[in-house]
Amino acid sequence: MSTRSVPDVSALLADPIVKVGVAFAAVTAVLPFVLSQSMLSLVTLAIVYAILGIGVVVSIGYSGQLVISQAAFAGIGAYTFVKVTAAGLPSWGGVVIATVLTTLIAGLLGATALRATGIYLGIITLAFNELFVILLNLFPGFFGGDAGISSPNLTLGLAAVGVPEYVQHHWIAALAFIGVFLVVRRILDSPYGWAFRSLHEKQIVSQSIGINNAKMRVLAFVLNGAVVGFGGALYAPFVGYISPSLFNLHATIDIFIVAIVGGLTLLSGSLIGGVFVIFIPELLRGIQAYDNVLFGLLLIFFLIYLPDGIGGSVRDFVRERRQSSASAEEADD
Repeated sequence: MSTRSVPDVSALLADPIVKVGVAFAAVTAVLPFVLSQSMLSLVTLAIVYAILGIGVVVSIGYSGQLVISQAAFAGIGAYTFVKVTAAGLPSWGGVVIATVLTTLIAGLLGATALRATGIYLGIITLAFNELFVILLNLFPGFFGGDAGISSPNLTLGLAAVGVPEYVQHHWIAALAFIGVFLVVRRILDSPYGWAFRSLHEKQIVSQSIGINNAKMRVLAFVLNGAVVGFGGALYAPFVGYISPSLFNLHATIDIFIVAIVGGLTLLSGSLIGGVFVIFIPELLRGIQAYDNVLFGLLLIFFLIYLPDGIGGSVRDFVRERRQSSASAEEADD
């Protein structure tokens, strides 16, 4: 007679990732009842940026590829969502189509651009980002030009009748982040993640032990594109309109900052980075003459004194506390 193993709930709840996930879910459920509409909308936008930052964690933090086309991938997702939903496709179908199309374009770009490495790859992907913005401006009748185009809405439908749209946006963003986090974490904890990290360390060594470097580099590039394209598809309806200026190099830098501040090797750290990118400029809005300078100084501080980001510093602190507690317990025994 066979017996089924019963999951160890206490061990599961002891997992730091599970603790963070439970805390995140609890906070996002409560926030609509304690924050104003404008403040909650900023939190929603920060979560979307956290999703975009996960793409940077994959491309740079794990696989070590300098991809400077994050805003272009987000723009492809955003414009695809707007166009296909405006043509009559259901909004959630628009999110799927936008994510798939961005993934395919990322695959095509990756298959060609990844012949280069390092700064050369960065230049190629930067050129792609700039060409994307130029293309948007070349056809203002279709893409809206500098005036931009409005975006169809994205809601939970009948599942949330009577719930304000901005609250639905917040819940959708939170669920989307949890979904992206779990999927990407599962991939990075698999042999694929190990292969990505080996690319980051030493490609010659990884190839000598049987890893197909070209395949892994393209896969990392595609995963990055899929995550960022999905984030872009959410960004459009949550903001309400899109324009070429929202997807230029400055936007790519903002997405980079999300990952840098949160920690380039920490998926959960992108939440910290998202809050930083959205709320710090808001806090500095009262001193507009110096806000860019102060924002830049804060970024320099992180790069010099917190190279692993706030998330990395918190992780190291927790590890040290655990080691100290373990050592103290051993000494008492």
